[in-house]
Amino acid sequence: MIMASGLVIGLVGGTGHLGPGLAVRWAARGYKVLIGSRKREKAERIARYVQGLLSSHGLSVEIGYGENREIIAKSDVVVLTVPYTALTGLIPLLASTIKEESIVITPVVPFLIKNRDIRLVRVAEGSVAEMLTKHLPQARIVSALHTVPYKLLLDFPKPIEGDVLVLGDDLEAVSDVMKLIREIHNLRPIYGGGLEFSVAVESLTPILINIGRRTGKPNVSIKLTGI
Repeated sequence: MIMASGLVIGLVGGTGHLGPGLAVRWAARGYKVLIGSRKREKAERIARYVQGLLSSHGLSVEIGYGENREIIAKSDVVVLTVPYTALTGLIPLLASTIKEESIVITPVVPFLIKNRDIRLVRVAEGSVAEMLTKHLPQARIVSALHTVPYKLLLDFPKPIEGDVLVLGDDLEAVSDVMKLIREIHNLRPIYGGGLEFSVAVESLTPILINIGRRTGKPNVSIKLTGI
């Protein structure tokens, strides 16, 4: 079971939408967080931004940063906060750099935006999570965080209401990821089964985005009742 002390969480492509909010939430709970990017200067800028946000709430926290290769090599938990279009180029780097038995959290959704329309991409392996399992046999893949609105994560320290479906075949890794999700106040992780079901969660995210566009309420998430 993972503990905050000594655990290193690397946000690969952490300068995008999802990375800064996750960095804020986990760093505030005592985890060592590293921001990764293709460009070190960009990673440094976001790390300084996250530190400043935490400082404004009385928290003195150091956020690490570097190029993606550096971050992957140092991390116990790697979170792929990158768009689907960047994943193909990233996989060889992950395969050659990631530590044995590291946990890889994938919130990556296979979709493209064309003329403002959202188009799902069919992944040959069934889902992004299953594709990663094929290419990263040394890592433990967990599919999670697809439906968490990034703007709410950045609205620190307000709690975030919602449930997070977590999928994976390695139950110890799933348990560790669920613990990390619980560290974000009011988020409730729910185990949804093995990675074969990840395709359902990955497909759900574009639906939520479309609902948000139609209703004018972009921060749509999910909440399961009866459990």
